[in-house]
Amino acid sequence: MRAISLGCALFCSGLALAQEPHPSSAETPAAVAPEGGSPLSAVPVETPLALLLPGLSSDGGIGLPGMPTAASGPPWQFRAALWMRGFAQSDFLIAGDRNGQLVGGLQLDATLGRHVEAWIGIGAGSNQNDRNAAYREDPALITSLGDLGFGVKLHGQVLRDVHLALRPYLSVSSAGGDLGADFSSTSPGVDLLGSIDLSRLVPHVPLRLHFLIGYLQDRSSSLLTDLTCHGGTTYDCAYSRIVTTAA
Repeated sequence: MRAISLGCALFCSGLALAQEPHPSSAETPAAVAPEGGSPLSAVPVETPLALLLPGLSSDGGIGLPGMPTAASGPPWQFRAALWMRGFAQSDFLIAGDRNGQLVGGLQLDATLGRHVEAWIGIGAGSNQNDRNAAYREDPALITSLGDLGFGVKLHGQVLRDVHLALRPYLSVSSAGGDLGADFSSTSPGVDLLGSIDLSRLVPHVPLRLHFLIGYLQDRSSSLLTDLTCHGGTTYDCAYSRIVTTAA
């Protein structure tokens, strides 16, 4: 299965509200770290704190929750983060059923110089679907332990307020109920990322625009077992397939 994704997010940083209008490049003083000072003191005062201490995206690398961004952090830094998300919904597939999902993971990230970032993540998840059905082939609880994701991001500032990045990566899923990744499901992907900092153009508007255009060759379907559906209807088989795929 091949999928093309297009994502766009707007990010407002309250930290930018406290900043003074950015001086021109000719007026920006060189940053000098005082003796015994913090490494952050060596960064020009116009650099937003969000770029000094960036967060990690659950999708891998520096970014927003659920979306990587083109801009990265200071060079030669190592970061680690834990993330978790979930939902519970009634009438998920049919009237009267209830579906709950919880996923999480550990993310490790390093900026290798000024233009290269590398990351790796390991995740786990569980999905439970409760429904009254005379026939079903999917188990009520499906777990995955050991999903892997790793990749690099090549990034740079192309204009004063614009960052671009190329992010190739690999995603490896684990079969439901098994421990560890199954490399037969290795799915390659690549993202083109962009970030525009509008707060530099209009200092009183703390707004950043991020975009993502990506391609993923999804091979995780190789882990799905064939459903015989000998004792159920076409709808029963479809429900089981949808729940197993979503998990």
